[in-house]
Formats: sequence, C-alpha cells, structure tokens
Amino acid sequence: MDCLREGDGGAAAEVLAGGLRYMNKAKLARRYGIPRRTAYNLIDGKSVPSLELVAKVCQAIRLEAADRSR
Repeated sequence: MDCLREGDGGAAAEVLAGGLRYMNKAKLARRYGIPRRTAYNLIDGKSVPSLELVAKVCQAIRLEAADRSR
C-alpha cells in the first residue's frame, strides 16, 4: 500500500509479481479469472496491468494468504 500511496508504480508491480510468483498459475486462472499467460507477463514485467487486473491480483493474493493461514 505504501508504494501506491507514494505513486511508485514500479515498486507496486514488483510487489504484485512477487505475490504471483509463488501462486499456482492454473488455480489462479480457474479460481480468480486471471489467465496464466497474464500472470507470467506480470511476473516478467512484460505488461502494464490495468487497474482492474491489479485489483484482481490483490484479491487473489489476499485470499490465498488467508487460505494458507487456516
């Protein structure tokens, strides 16, 4: 959240990529509607995500973290 408040888009992209890196990409596509290729493009820095995609990725990371903590 700090990088978004400070307007550091590069850092925000790195945080999203870090979260995606360790998630199961097939599950990500199936459960959250984020295509596997899109996830890999974000991880590799090959695309600039839309605000809608950022929101989806944040939700997926949060829900996966909650599932792991149970």
